[in-house]
This record gives sequence, C-alpha cells and structure tokens, in this order.
Amino acid sequence: MSKKIYINKTVVAASKERISKTFDDFERIYISFSGGKDSSVMTHLVLDEAKRRGRKVGLLIIDLEAQYNETIIHINEICDKYKENIDLHWFCGELLLRNAVSDFEPKWVCWDETKKDLWIRDKPKRASDLSQYDFYVPKMEFEELMVIFGKWYSRGKMCAAFIGIRSDESLHRYRAIVSNKNNLTHKGYKWTTKLNKNLFNVYPIYDWRTEDIWLFHLKNPELCYNKIYDMMTRAGVKFSSQRLCQPFGDDQKKGLWLYHILEPSTWYKLINRVSGVNSGSLYVHERGNINGSVDIDKPVNHTWESYTNFLLKSLPLKMQNHYRDNFIKFISGWKRRGYSKIPDKAPHDLEIKSWAPSWKRMCRCILRNDYYCKGLGQTQPKSEAYGFNYLSYSQISLFKRDKQAYYESYVLKNKFKGNEYTDFGIKVGSALEKNDFSLFNDSEIKTLLKVKRLDLFEQKTILKYENFYVIGYLDSATQDFKHIIDYKTGGVGKHIQYKKDDYNQLQIYVLSLRQKGLYVDKASVEFITRKGNLYKGEPFCVSETPPISLDVDISYKKLKKTYWELLKTAEEISCFYERFK
Repeated sequence: MSKKIYINKTVVAASKERISKTFDDFERIYISFSGGKDSSVMTHLVLDEAKRRGRKVGLLIIDLEAQYNETIIHINEICDKYKENIDLHWFCGELLLRNAVSDFEPKWVCWDETKKDLWIRDKPKRASDLSQYDFYVPKMEFEELMVIFGKWYSRGKMCAAFIGIRSDESLHRYRAIVSNKNNLTHKGYKWTTKLNKNLFNVYPIYDWRTEDIWLFHLKNPELCYNKIYDMMTRAGVKFSSQRLCQPFGDDQKKGLWLYHILEPSTWYKLINRVSGVNSGSLYVHERGNINGSVDIDKPVNHTWESYTNFLLKSLPLKMQNHYRDNFIKFISGWKRRGYSKIPDKAPHDLEIKSWAPSWKRMCRCILRNDYYCKGLGQTQPKSEAYGFNYLSYSQISLFKRDKQAYYESYVLKNKFKGNEYTDFGIKVGSALEKNDFSLFNDSEIKTLLKVKRLDLFEQKTILKYENFYVIGYLDSATQDFKHIIDYKTGGVGKHIQYKKDDYNQLQIYVLSLRQKGLYVDKASVEFITRKGNLYKGEPFCVSETPPISLDVDISYKKLKKTYWELLKTAEEISCFYERFK
C-alpha cells in the first residue's frame, strides 16, 4: 500500500496534468459519466482539454431509469455544452440490478420492455440505438457492461476510460486506486489501472476532497453542476453523505428516503416500479431490521441456529434456496478447517474478524438482507450471467457431446484455443462475409464463388426464455430475413450430419427471429467440402467439389420440438452448474 505524498501543486493543476498526459498517450478516450458531483468536475476538465486539442472523446452514460429528474437535466446540459467534442453513448438497456429492499424481487431490471407502462420516465431523446452494441444482451449485469463496453470502444487500440472517483470517499476506493499490485498501471502512474493489454482506467481527480469539488464550482460559476445537491443540502444532508446512485443497492438503500423529500413525483413512480421501496424507506434507519442497521438480536426462545432456520422458512422459496446454498458452502468450508460442528455463537473478537464460524453470522446475513453473503467471506460474482443465463449453440452442442470438455471450458473457464478444424471454418466464413478471398488459391476461389451469399452477414440473434437467453450469430440472410443461411465446412460426406434430427442450430435462429416478428420462409446450410490430411502433413484447403445446399426443416412441429429441447438442456446445464458450485 502506498503512502500519501504531498506536492507543491493544486489538485486542479495536478488533474489537468494527468488529463494532458492521457491525451498524449491514448488514441481512444471515453468518459464514464454519471451526473454526480465528482463525475461532473472530471467531465468538465476532460472535455475542456478535448476542446483545446480539437478532439472528440466518448461520453458513456449508463441510464438506470430510477434516477433523479435533476440528474437527467444536468446530463443534457453537459451534452449541449460540449456537443462538438463528444461521441455520445447514452445507454438505456435492460440491466440486472440489485434490489436490497425486497426478498421477493432481489434483482430488478431497468428499462424492462415488459413493464413499459410502469417506467419511471420515458427514454431520453438522446438515448443510443442499442443495435450498435453487438455485445449487449438484455438483463446483463451492470458490472459486466462496464467492462465489456471498454473493450468494445477500444477497437483494439490504446484506450483510456476516465472514471470520476476519489480515494477519500471510502477505504475500498483508496485501495482500488493506490494499490499497485503486479504493477498494473500505465507507465507507473498511480492514478491508472490496467484492465487489459490496451485498456486502462484513469482517475484524474482521485486526490480531491469534497471541499475541493465545491470550491472548483465556486471559482467556475459558468460551469454547470447537478442542482440535486442544492436540494440535498436544504434537506439537511451533510456534504460528505451526498451520493448519487441507483437507490436500491445494499449500501445505496440508505439514501432511498431522500427521493420522497426531493422529488415526490419520482418517488410515487418508484413505489409502483420496484418491489419493497416503500417499506425499505420506512425501516432503513431502524436497528436490527432486515433493511436497517447491523445490530441484531434474537428472540429469547431461539438459539441462533433455530432462529436462522425459522427465518429461512419465512422467505420466498427462491431466496430460501439462495441462502441455503451459500450456508452449505460456508459450513463445508469450515468443516474442512477442523470445525466438525458449527457453534451457535463464537467469541465476539473472532466473529467480527471472521476468524470463526457461527450460526449467528449466518443469521446476520438474512437479517441484513446480505444477498451475496459478504458477512460469510463470500463475494459478489463478477457476472452471474456468465453462469447459465447466456447460452450459445456451441455451448449447448458441447454439453450434449462431451460433458467433461464442457466442464473444463465453462465451469473451470479454461479457454478453448481452437484447432485446425475450427480455424479452417473461421477462415472460410470470414472470406465469404468480407468477400475477400486473398488467402485462397485460384482453385479454391473458384469453388467459394459458387457458395450462395445473401445481403446480410453475422447477424446477432437472441432467443428469449423466461430465465435465460440463447445467443447466436446468423451467417447470412436476406434483408427481410425470409431466407437465412448457415455456412459449414467438413470432409467428404460429412454434410449428412446436417440432415439429422438432432441438428437444430438454424431452428434456434428462426425462433429468435419470430420473437422479433420476422418470419423465415427458407433456412439452408451451405456445406463447403474440405480436403487435406493433417496426419500426412497435408494442410486443409477447399476442394473442387461444388458447395452442397441443404434445406432445413423449419416446420411448426420441428420448431416446437427445438424450443422444448432447448429448455430441457438449459435445465440440465443449470443442474450441472449447481453440482460443481
């Protein structure tokens, strides 16, 4: 851990210097802008530098629907002021968010299309077209989006993401910024964090204090800020406690009561929109309460173990199973460390340091609504969606074909590196998509030019079930999607496998398109025969055999069968994950 080093500069001058260095070193730059006081100051400084240099930078706004109206007004002010220098990405997609004020709805989905009539407000006019984000899948995690967007925006070039957080706001933020584990920084700058080989987070105002933020605005009255902070001050909220965030998280729920005072019209919409909002606001300050402070006690006629089981039975079934699974994991871990029996209560000093197990610790998780069981030393998954909420056809087919290989690839996360067979298929598919055959000889090109190619290529499809999605990429299609094609490569005679009843990849695409109101008349496989023998040292190449066109059955009977088979497979995959948790 680094210690503080004081320099003979104002925080404003130091921040401008960091921003200037970032502009010098990075080809692509974007700002993660929330509309909060810290984010606003940083955005003014960064966009002022962009204006001075005549550059455009990305402005990422992740709109979580449940936000103060004043925040939206302020965001629009920023967009208007710097419109010449921003590449706007106002993201209003369906994101899965924590709801810590309800056991019946522990997660909620902002901008849920099925609840459009209950939306707190309409999507802003400046909202981005979601179709441009090929990584976006409805109900993805907020944290997941933050990471994936950076990778997408970088386009493989050196990219900096400006983040407006300050180290004095919390110990967690201080550690995140100044910790230099494995030297994961850009050029050794403590105010940067490496995310991957070409993407870095940059914290230009990390050393500012709350007083510095408001002093900056005092000295620069022409620069806009979010007026919701004026309203918070009038409501008696201390400067150090003024926060802007989605109001239902484990820590954020403490500020839920403010909505009722500051924006009553927004508040009444929140009550209808998200489960538990009203009760959460009433009891969030109460001690020993499910939504309140950490001090807890039990009824005199209960042990901590019996009280834990009593509380478990009072929860909805889904939440019962969620906590029970985490408790089993907790108990098993401590049994391996020598605790044959979990004590009802451990010595206080050991409990608060998490140095001993107890039923009291488990009970505290339920009473605090500690969904991720952080009190048991467990952590929030980076993305719960990467369990089984998102499925691909290749994932499904691998599970059916080889469960050991599936376990290694998707449970152990051992990345599949590909082989000569997959590489050849990718090579052919890419050539057909881009109409670029420069990697092939004249004989191969002659065959490839006979392959049927339609208007569109690599179209993303999403088949929605209630609890999961099946994602695919359609190789080729007409503009109206009346005809779709999937390209396949293989040895002589291997095309027969695509006539078998268990092949259902194109049926999945048809079902996905139907959910969007697009009806397919014809689905076919274009099979390109390859030749070559790896064992004899003969590399793969396209044979002279003309491509084989195979029409695929997309009758109602076949589509119905595919739909229910996928559901059954998803349930099997879910059980598979539970087995190896």
